Amino acid sequence: MYKAIQTQTNEEIIILHPTWRGKIEQLCELDKADQLVCQGCGQPLHVNAGEGMRPHFAHKHLQACSLGSESAGILIARAVVYEFLLGYFGQGVTLEKQLANPGLPRPVDCWVETPAGSLAYWVIETGVKIEPREAIKSALTQEGIHPTWIMLQGMLNEEKKLFHSLLLTPTERVFLQVTPFDQALAGTGTAGGSLNYLDAESAQLTTYRNLILHHRPNWYKGLKKTTALAEVLVDRRTGHLIHPGEERRLQSYLQHQQRLSQKRQQLDQRESDWDRQSTARPGAAANDTWGVDKARKLEIPADTQLEALECVQCGQMSGDYWMTYFDNGRKLCRCRSCLDL
Repeated sequence: MYKAIQTQTNEEIIILHPTWRGKIEQLCELDKADQLVCQGCGQPLHVNAGEGMRPHFAHKHLQACSLGSESAGILIARAVVYEFLLGYFGQGVTLEKQLANPGLPRPVDCWVETPAGSLAYWVIETGVKIEPREAIKSALTQEGIHPTWIMLQGMLNEEKKLFHSLLLTPTERVFLQVTPFDQALAGTGTAGGSLNYLDAESAQLTTYRNLILHHRPNWYKGLKKTTALAEVLVDRRTGHLIHPGEERRLQSYLQHQQRLSQKRQQLDQRESDWDRQSTARPGAAANDTWGVDKARKLEIPADTQLEALECVQCGQMSGDYWMTYFDNGRKLCRCRSCLDL
């Protein structure tokens, strides 16, 4: 573990923080005086800070404490993620965050406090049974908490038969997370989900975006991105991990959606204006066929050669239209150019 409680001051000490990495001798003195204890069980802790190792705390006499049984893989990944977040956010970053939830198997690996809410990062090393994974999701999806799930590289099981595809365990399927970056890739289709895989030794992050079920029950396909963790960005509002270029693609997608929305509003307004003009003309009630229940509409195949008619939308003469109308004996159309608006 990397966090201890100083008994005299009740201060939380994170041995990986730059402040304490330069004070290992002082921590060793507190160790000798039994003034460093575990936040979980309150037992005394020993400082391990030998040459070539990442400094950490260990129980002097471990007695039924879950914080002393974490794997080396989880501890290494936790340190890598903490150091990355500390470099990105600075203040407000901690690790081994204890929540008042008895269902959690361990403290939250990394935690960030931001003006927009709390960001939680949970590392997953292997398959998680149903009860604990439901407890984890429930605890970290409360209002005001934005969770990000990080699988370790060992869980990555790529299907070689199809490029950018995975074979997912039940645990991975449960923790699939739909993000705006998935929607940008899906376009008008249904968005899949994202999964993050961390290679803690090389500090590289692999993310699969827009993962969609390809073949039941566990074969998914998506888009793979791999980046050095130092080059990854973080959404400060949601905590999502962002690869280079993804933010630009998302902004382009959002701008396109905004333009489409504006065109739809313009089309609705034109139809509304036409309805008002049609009903205002003399005899419109008896002869106008523009109304939904009176319109005579003919859907025309795209490859049919047609006579040129005036478009009710743009007023131009066109022979490329998909629908015709009769208005007081005049034959009008709706051209395909206006259909695209």
